[in-house]
Amino acid sequence: MENDVSFLVGGTMNLYEHQSTFNPNMPLRGVFYFSRLYEGYVVDNNLMIYHEKRVRLPKPKYIVFYNGTKKQPDSMELKLSDCFENTDNEAPCLECTATMLNINYGHNQELMKHCRRLEEYSIFVQCVREYIQSEPSVEDALEKAIDTCIHQDVLADFLKKHRAEVTNMILTTYDKDLYEKTLKEDAREEGREEIRAELNEFKLLNKYLLKAKRYNDLERATEDIEYQKKLLKEFGIEQN
Repeated sequence: MENDVSFLVGGTMNLYEHQSTFNPNMPLRGVFYFSRLYEGYVVDNNLMIYHEKRVRLPKPKYIVFYNGTKKQPDSMELKLSDCFENTDNEAPCLECTATMLNINYGHNQELMKHCRRLEEYSIFVQCVREYIQSEPSVEDALEKAIDTCIHQDVLADFLKKHRAEVTNMILTTYDKDLYEKTLKEDAREEGREEIRAELNEFKLLNKYLLKAKRYNDLERATEDIEYQKKLLKEFGIEQN
């Protein structure tokens, strides 16, 4: 997949980007991209921007396809205004919104149903990742992933024709140490999030028990995990 593609269709200036890591600065990049695109559009169409008559411009649409290893929702809006330092109630004079779509395998299934090629791409990426975890080398993992996908008719025509290019591209961009480090960091962050969630649940439980003057239950909950779970359920506190 190309890193960035732009095109004009039906009065809409479309900008599509592909990211293998989460980047909250995409809206700022979008501003730079769109400023150049609109500048070119004005020149190509001989638009007079210094006259009293308002010029007509295509509507911008900015989509970011994400398939990194860090867990993200199916869809997320990234806004340029989130980067601004002043957070008063006054709306900024400039805004750019990027819609990030998670195209990892298992995400955005409705979108995948309508775009078989994109679904096949997500399957291929997932297949490569799984073989990287089980094979002794990246080269072996790629060979098996490509063979498997061709056999299952996943990007088969493309992989047969461009096998060498695909292999070279992945080997060139793949950093094993960085990949493993990213997986470990993601796992640690997930662990920290789980701990924070559990602490918040326990704080809320303590608050309810103190309010109800159930001091014996409070003391027992600190020592008995199963009893703590029972109390969480009793008070309707969500457990992860």
